[in-house]
Amino acid sequence: MSLQILAVDDSRTIRDMLNLTLNQAGFTPHLADDGIHGIEVLEEMSPPPDA
Repeated sequence: MSLQILAVDDSRTIRDMLNLTLNQAGFTPHLADDGIHGIEVLEEMSPPPDA
């Protein structure tokens, strides 16, 4: 099982780059476009993210 990472950034370009880079590095990225969405994603993640 790969480590899960939650990343929050309002830039679509940055989120796309993070998604690609983290996947290539063997992580499971979860991305959100703002803090509120980040909290919603965090509450739905099971188990909680590693970073």
